[in-house]
Amino acid sequence: TISAEKSRCVHFCRKRNIHLDPNIQIRNAPIPVVNEIRFLGVIFDRKLAFLPHILHVRKKCERSLNILKVLSRTSWGADRTSLLRIYQAVILSSIDYGCIVYGSARPTVLRRLDTIHHSALRICSGAFRTSPVEIEKAITETVGEVKSTKKLRSGDLLVEVHSRKQSQQIVKLKNFSNIPISVSPHASLNSSKGVITFGELLNVATEEILKELQGQGVSHVRRISIRRDGQLLNTKHLILTFDSAKLPEHIKAGYMRLSVRAYIPNPLRCFKCQRFGHSKTPRGTLTCARCAEVGHEVLNAPLLKNASTVKTHTPPFLETVQFGN
Repeated sequence: TISAEKSRCVHFCRKRNIHLDPNIQIRNAPIPVVNEIRFLGVIFDRKLAFLPHILHVRKKCERSLNILKVLSRTSWGADRTSLLRIYQAVILSSIDYGCIVYGSARPTVLRRLDTIHHSALRICSGAFRTSPVEIEKAITETVGEVKSTKKLRSGDLLVEVHSRKQSQQIVKLKNFSNIPISVSPHASLNSSKGVITFGELLNVATEEILKELQGQGVSHVRRISIRRDGQLLNTKHLILTFDSAKLPEHIKAGYMRLSVRAYIPNPLRCFKCQRFGHSKTPRGTLTCARCAEVGHEVLNAPLLKNASTVKTHTPPFLETVQFGN
C-alpha cells in the first residue's frame, strides 16, 4: 500500500509566473507538495537545476577531504599513490554517483565541484594551496625580492636568493602564507666543483689538503685516479668542492697560486637501455649493447651481413662498417 505520510509531491515546472500546485490525495489524505525530493541518493528540485544536489555532494566531499589532510604530512604519512586511491574511493565515487542524471546541469553549477577535485589533487600531490601570484607576493614580503622561483616536478619550490642573508632568513621559515612548510638548502646547487693541478701535492694526503684549504671555502677534496695494468694510480689532479655556487678563479695552496678549472663529470649512461642521463635503473626498453636493438640479449645477438656491406656486431658507439667489392 501507498502511505500518504511517506509520500511527497514535486511539481517539475520552469514557469516563472505564479501557478497553483496540484492537489493530490491518497485516501482523502493530501500529499504535501515540496520543492525538492531525494530519490535513490539524488536530490531532484522542481526546476531540475540540480543545484541542491551538487551543494549536498560538495558538503559531503568537504568532510571527506579531512581524511586526506590527516594522512598527508610533509615528514610522514601516506604516499601519493595511496592518497590517490583514497581520493578515488571516498571522494570521486561520491561525485560520480548519479552524474548521468545531474550531468545536464548548467556548467556554472557543475563548476562548484571543481574546487573539490582541485583541493583533493593538491593534497595528494603536496602542492601549495595558493596561486603563483600569491606565492611571489608572500616571498617578497618575507625575505625581499629573490633571484628566481621555480616549481619542481615533485611539487616543491626552488627559490634562488641574491645573498647569504636572504638564505639565512628563508631557512628559518616554518609557516608560509599560513601553510606549515619545511625549508632545507639544496643538495647540489649551493656548491660548485673545480679542478686544480699541482705536482707537488701528489704525495700529500687529501685530509691534509682539506685542512689547509678550508679557510678558502673548500668543503671536500678528492684526488683523480687512473687504472693502469690493473693498478689504481694517483694523479696530480684534485677535485675541490666549494661552499659557494660561484667558482673562484684562483686558490692559494701554501705559497702557490693555482688556477681553478670547472669540473665536468662524465655523462651518466645506463648499460641496460643504452641511454644517457641516468644509470642503474633503466627507464626504457632493455636494449642490446652491440646492435642497439631490442628483443634479444647480448650473447644471442645476430651478426648482420648482406651482399654489399658487412656490419659487425659491435656496440653502437663503436660500430664499424666495411664495404666489400
